[in-house]
Amino acid sequence: MTVSMDWFGVAVLVVWGAVAAVCALRWFRFT
Repeated sequence: MTVSMDWFGVAVLVVWGAVAAVCALRWFRFT
């Protein structure tokens, strides 16, 4: 249970990090 929760937390952080990186790159490119 704890392992699955840890993996879920890591996956969420990776997804949010990727989304933030893409948004930042697009923002800097268009500006």
